[in-house]
Amino acid sequence: MRKAARSALVLVCVLVVFIDGSRAQRNTDEAQVPESSDSIGAEQTTATVKPVIAGGDSIIAAFANFPPYMYTDEAGRKTGFMVELVKEIAHELGLTVEFLESTTSREFIDNQVTGKTEIIAGVVRLPPLERSNLFSIVTATERLGLVARTSDLFRLSQPPVRNIRIGIVPLALGSHIEQLLAENTPVEYVSPEAVLMDLLTEDIDAALIPNPVAFDIAREALIDHRIGFVNPPTKHISRFVALHESRSDLMPQIDDVLSNMSADGRMRALRERFFIELPPAPSDVLTVGFSEFPPYKFVADDGAPSGYAVETLQRLAARADLQIEFKKISQENWERGPRPGEFDMLTLANITADKSQRMDFTLPTVEASLSVFTRAGESTDLTDLSSVSDRVIGVVNEHLAQTVAINHGGLELRSYSSQPALLDGLLDKEVGAALFTARNFKALALKKGVAELIDEVRPPFHVTSAAPALRFGLGSVREQLDAVIPGFLASAEHQSLRQKYFAEPVFWTPFRIYSSMALTAALSLLAPLGYILWQRQKQIEWQQRDLEREKKLSHDLTKLVADLERSNRDLDEFAYTASHDLKEPLRGISINANFFARETLTVDGQKRVSRIIELTKRMEMLVADLLHISRLSRSDTTTDVSVDVEELVATVGSELREWVDENNGVVTVQTKLPSVHGDPSRIRSLFQNLIVNGIKYNDSATKLVEIGFHKSVAFNDDVKNNVFSVKDNGIGIEEKHRANVFKLFQRLNVTHEYGSGSGAGLSVVRKIIESYNGWIDFVSQPQGGTTFYFTLPLTQHRES
Repeated sequence: MRKAARSALVLVCVLVVFIDGSRAQRNTDEAQVPESSDSIGAEQTTATVKPVIAGGDSIIAAFANFPPYMYTDEAGRKTGFMVELVKEIAHELGLTVEFLESTTSREFIDNQVTGKTEIIAGVVRLPPLERSNLFSIVTATERLGLVARTSDLFRLSQPPVRNIRIGIVPLALGSHIEQLLAENTPVEYVSPEAVLMDLLTEDIDAALIPNPVAFDIAREALIDHRIGFVNPPTKHISRFVALHESRSDLMPQIDDVLSNMSADGRMRALRERFFIELPPAPSDVLTVGFSEFPPYKFVADDGAPSGYAVETLQRLAARADLQIEFKKISQENWERGPRPGEFDMLTLANITADKSQRMDFTLPTVEASLSVFTRAGESTDLTDLSSVSDRVIGVVNEHLAQTVAINHGGLELRSYSSQPALLDGLLDKEVGAALFTARNFKALALKKGVAELIDEVRPPFHVTSAAPALRFGLGSVREQLDAVIPGFLASAEHQSLRQKYFAEPVFWTPFRIYSSMALTAALSLLAPLGYILWQRQKQIEWQQRDLEREKKLSHDLTKLVADLERSNRDLDEFAYTASHDLKEPLRGISINANFFARETLTVDGQKRVSRIIELTKRMEMLVADLLHISRLSRSDTTTDVSVDVEELVATVGSELREWVDENNGVVTVQTKLPSVHGDPSRIRSLFQNLIVNGIKYNDSATKLVEIGFHKSVAFNDDVKNNVFSVKDNGIGIEEKHRANVFKLFQRLNVTHEYGSGSGAGLSVVRKIIESYNGWIDFVSQPQGGTTFYFTLPLTQHRES
């Protein structure tokens, strides 16, 4: 919806620039307003606004989809610079806002001219509006200038600019804009997206569209590192509040509100949030905001910043050839995120939808688990958040665990100001459980010497990803970091960092081993009987020989393990780097194909563009599946616990319910399912792949998937014990395909039949089962359904 409206946006927000010469002369003074309008109303007082409302307690505001000025976000909320500005004004004046939506730019303007709408906040001073509207003091000024590829910025910043191809959205010409285009070759386009597409493919040399619009498009498409803005701009466009004459009594109060917003920084914050005021380019040295949060961030004994996140960013910066410096900031500023003029980056932040609206994230560098903690001995029968609903639960203010708990609902929460206060509250029995990041909470308990007094409930109730966060405008820095992150995460250097900050403490240290041996030797010397001493000596000699032999075997094993880990790290580093290098051109192809899809093409051309988009998506899916499978057999990436299979299958069924219902599917559990010992995410992936396959490859009117467990199953003259089964009534598998069923990226039907997919599902299933030394096979008939049989380690067998 946002992209479809940009052509109309360009018409509305630039019309004042391209009007005839006489009108352009009338607006000359407006063009001289400095680019930064923080000084708006500087000579006026900042006293509290006292509204005088003559037209009722509500006001009707104009709305249309003109991003980033006005648009409807993914949650269905109206937002944008002009929307949020009118909301602020209405709030200050004690008014409620009613939005009247327009579908065209003409309707948008006509509604305000005729009084159907009463206010447009942050609009260009268009001549049609002057007939029936009053205008406020200036709310913002924005750039209208040439947009160029970053490689051409320096060249185009050296006047005069002549004999180049400039992309524009066609409008009437006037003023000095006409002179610029007369000295160059204008190329007309139907939308700003089309202009930027041809700019990136070098079909034109520059674009002349409102700079906030260009930046918003580039940021959404993740190409903001490839374009820039030529200085000086061609023109500054001033924006005002247009108030219909029927509500003219409100204009003095509106001017007071705007002055106050300028004085207290709210106006500038709005301009920065919606890129009306473009973020500055990267400086030579980037400032990294820093607040204490051990073991990720803390101040070392020498006063320097330290911790896992700090050292990780330092090493990533060195690999990316970036200069950084750390700046101590408050927790409030850390939550708000980086801002121009304050600091450029955060060492590490949880990637959430809310924060993604305020900051620009690199690729994830860490995965954090949120766990429930209790006092020692009080975690029996606890499994997740629902199981502690009968207790008072402690959380830290503004921490992600608090948000997750609130969203879960049905929990009695008590908030604490810090992590140490939360730990003290748990130990002092102020709360019956505490929610926090697992590693941090255990590290704090260990540091305080109370680790044995708390229990962690496994598995974690929430897993989140975190990454360095940048202010907007640092697209080139983001790309530099993204290029080195995968290789660093797979390197021995990163493994050493994780060991340094997150390794579990070792009980049998060399000191304790040697002390124990010395004590044993001393006791043997005190034995009163020579025979016992002689027997002991013999036993020591035997043990010594055994120990030497075991030491040799252990040394050999350690060397083999080290070689294997080094080999795995090298493979991982290659795989991640190759993945990044593969996905970058794919993303470029997809972006350009999506641009083409909006053009007016022949039917055959549309089909070909759709095919390109389909193939790039399939290629990205193949790369992602290949990386996923390459790591499935790695035990160091898993956490094996007791998994309630019945509960897990129910959760998978609940998550797939809409898709299953849409495909007329029914998933049932035929028998009681025992618990298994394994990694919850792997077991979940196994059952999800088998359930999805059973419904996807199925022509039946009602698609059935039945899950069961059997004490024993006779299979090919052999008897298998403790066997799970997943049975469907689908299309079945011909015997001639048996050898290919579990092969990677093998689909046994035509690609376009039975939906999309990479053919990796059953390969993933077999890989997971083999990682637990399990067995899998199937029986099937064409058009007669398929039953997969497989084994997993049962929890009860492991415990016995």
